[in-house]
Amino acid sequence: MRVLILVLFILGSFFTMQAHGDLHERIVKATEEISKDSSNPSLYFKRGQLYFQHEDFDNALADFNKAKKLNLPTDEVEYWIARLYLETKNTTKGIETIKLFLANNPTDVNAIRVYAKLAEQATDLATAVIQFKQVIGLTITPLPDNYLELAAVLRQQKDYDGAIEWLLKGSEALGKLYVFDAEMISIYKELNNYPEAIRIYQRLAYSSNRKEVYYFEIGNGFLQMDDKDAASKYYKLSLGAIEMLPPHLQETPAMKELADNVKAANENL
Repeated sequence: MRVLILVLFILGSFFTMQAHGDLHERIVKATEEISKDSSNPSLYFKRGQLYFQHEDFDNALADFNKAKKLNLPTDEVEYWIARLYLETKNTTKGIETIKLFLANNPTDVNAIRVYAKLAEQATDLATAVIQFKQVIGLTITPLPDNYLELAAVLRQQKDYDGAIEWLLKGSEALGKLYVFDAEMISIYKELNNYPEAIRIYQRLAYSSNRKEVYYFEIGNGFLQMDDKDAASKYYKLSLGAIEMLPPHLQETPAMKELADNVKAANENL
């Protein structure tokens, strides 16, 4: 598992460098265009977006403000400035700016989501909840992140029932995605509600061809409930599931580590 993570990290770093290199070339080209037409606000706006993607926020803000000064014929620049303030955690200015944009574009889903995240950043959780609910209501194609973000804010408010409710709504809209199950399990564990966490793990184990991890987590849940007999039963099921895997899978570092953890947990009962 650690080797896989290292490989993914290296690949991710490579593609990130490639992307930033391409952005640099596009910024150079945009700068050349500006040198030929320095009073064109759209060119500054375009370069500001490139700087934003390059995470050069100071230059991005300078270009956005230049575009505004040159009377860019759109208020979309306010949206990008608000996004920039969100990224740089300039929360108060971000909220002021996104409200300016929303005054003229009250149903813009992307802007409402930015407002929701700024409100969360400002720990104005009540406003964040309202805005995230609006995002869900206005989004034509449901997205998992919208439900997860709303549930996360409700969880911060200690409204665990509300968080579970919206995760279940996400499951109804998008199907039984693991990300929803994982978040509900996390909430139930935080509440020490291990019967509910176990119920979800059992459903996942029933519907999956790979049961070894789920059996181990079910065993851990029963152990938290001090039901050592049930814990031992599921630890043995987990080991049995590992032994049923093809040898090349059993020999992976992740499976060896899991097997060691299951054996240790069972021996310590």
